[in-house]
Amino acid sequence: MEAPVEKPQQHQVACFSCRASRQKCDRQEPCKPDSVEKLLSRIEESGAKDEIIAALLGTGLPSPNRTVSVRGTPWTQAQSSTDSRATSQPAHPDSPTEDDEYNHPEDLISPLSIVTTAIATNTSIQCERLRSQMPMQPGVREAIMAPIKERLGAYFSSHRAQQKDWDVLAAQAVDCPFKLEKGTCDPLASRLIDDSDATVYFQLFFSTRNPLVGLLDATLHTVDYVYASSFTLFSVICALGCAMSARPRDRAIYPVLMNLASGNVKWSIAAAVKSLATIQAIVNMQYWTPVSPTQVDDTSSISLSYAMQLAREMGISRSEVIREYVNAECESSPSENKGRCIRNFERTWLRTLIADKGFGIMNGKLHSVNWKEIPSSAAQWWKAPLAEPTDRMLSGIIEIRRLLLSQVDKRKQANSTTSSIVEWHKESYDALTQLRNERCIKDDSPSAQLLPVLAFYMDHSILVLNAQALRDLAAAEDNTSPSSSEALLDIERKSIEVASRVLDLLSLDKTIIELALGFQNNQYLMICHVMTEVLRAIKRGALTPEENSAAAGKVIGVIPLLDQIVQLLPATSAAHLYFDLARFFACQIDSLMGAPDLQEMRETIDTGMFTDDWFKAMDTGMPDVYTLLDMGYLGMDQPMMDTDDFMALNDFNSIT
Repeated sequence: MEAPVEKPQQHQVACFSCRASRQKCDRQEPCKPDSVEKLLSRIEESGAKDEIIAALLGTGLPSPNRTVSVRGTPWTQAQSSTDSRATSQPAHPDSPTEDDEYNHPEDLISPLSIVTTAIATNTSIQCERLRSQMPMQPGVREAIMAPIKERLGAYFSSHRAQQKDWDVLAAQAVDCPFKLEKGTCDPLASRLIDDSDATVYFQLFFSTRNPLVGLLDATLHTVDYVYASSFTLFSVICALGCAMSARPRDRAIYPVLMNLASGNVKWSIAAAVKSLATIQAIVNMQYWTPVSPTQVDDTSSISLSYAMQLAREMGISRSEVIREYVNAECESSPSENKGRCIRNFERTWLRTLIADKGFGIMNGKLHSVNWKEIPSSAAQWWKAPLAEPTDRMLSGIIEIRRLLLSQVDKRKQANSTTSSIVEWHKESYDALTQLRNERCIKDDSPSAQLLPVLAFYMDHSILVLNAQALRDLAAAEDNTSPSSSEALLDIERKSIEVASRVLDLLSLDKTIIELALGFQNNQYLMICHVMTEVLRAIKRGALTPEENSAAAGKVIGVIPLLDQIVQLLPATSAAHLYFDLARFFACQIDSLMGAPDLQEMRETIDTGMFTDDWFKAMDTGMPDVYTLLDMGYLGMDQPMMDTDDFMALNDFNSIT
């Protein structure tokens, strides 16, 4: 007797989606709307069936060579053929491997792409199957269908071209709710500044601030080029450069320039200006935005999420899309200028990825992208022709961030025992440390000048890894065992080693000191995070008395540098907030080191700080730096020192 054939279960009523769109529903799970079946059947019956299928296979579906760069940069060459990994420079031995099963969002085939391809493929304007109630003379039907075909082709065209905020501004309707006037959005037209002021601001920005972020090409982004491309980006650079000027007039007009730049960025977001300059303006503004009244009022994550979504919408992660943009804008430009424009797109995508991960690590907000979307071959991107000195730093940052997030992802698959956590941390710590040491080897190239900045970012990534391990150990199943306590102390000692390297860079490295005035907001937060690692190690007793004294001296040695910075920056700068926080940590260390009985001091001062209970209370996600700073010691019932001690920086010299 034959087994009964199981039929797919049908629902008694149509699904909500089909009812809302008034489509015929097959009442199965999952539902396949009747319109899709009709579309596929029409393609099947079409005389251009073969052409449509060929077009789908050639352009609609993801191609194995879809990431081949128009310039053959290492970023895209690594995936251009199946054997490229064997012939190209080998990747880092501990770098994560690509997950072939991971589906990128742009790999999804939508009905819109099918329809668009069908329109582009069917070039015939004849319509034999269309029947009219009225007889038509030969050629009349073709004449009727020609404008329809033209309109459909224009609407569904995949041609890409950037918008300019200048053009969007000029095309505003009279009753536009976000109407902006040129006299209020353009610093030059409003006569706030003149050409000489703009030149000074650009020079200050590119000499001090841009090297720490590396988003813009100093050779390409001249005053004239930026002004012609985008008044939004122009106003942002002018405001960020004006913030570092010591001229009295610049100090007076800085708040006006910053408000103007902030308003332009908000207008570009509201008006949905699709341009590379909009992304660059948003990212640059968020790195140096004035401090909010409270941390929860900070909207950086919202703005950066929009920048990431805009980058996806424009498709700047794909080399063929970049080719379309560059060909449309630089058709008659010299080859060198075209090359710089191409790298401008690529650099913006990489920096936006870094910003998404960087701000996500800092504030614990959800990342917009998965680490697997970070191109593994970006580590070699800086070696291509026309690279800027900052490109080497960018490649290194994105490489270690990718490695860090991949290692954290591995941790989710391991057991929650002390031994498994220790094994995972050792492997991850060694991989990140090896990568840091290899990428920060100095040479004679111009890009080597910024290696101390790269070392700063890489060392902080290692500290974040250690914080993850400490959190997991405190929440381990056998966290009360002696081996767990030993593992905690071992990781804290490693954190002190890394923190000492960072503090030495801040106090002794010439490049870091020269660029210190341009520190972006996240770097101040990183510095305070480094100080908490020293404070935690001293409090737990992880160091010897000599090591305690040396580590405390390094923390105190950073205070004069931060003091010099805040004297030269506006009061709204985040540097002032984090300078106060750094002094607060230094005073806590001073109290610990100056106590007659250090052990008694550990037991009585701020007993709720860095406890295992706090770590257990954290969620299973990656610990963010804001949370690491919020350990209960900012709201102590009894202060550790009075106001005079807090303000007296000279007293710090007594413990060094």
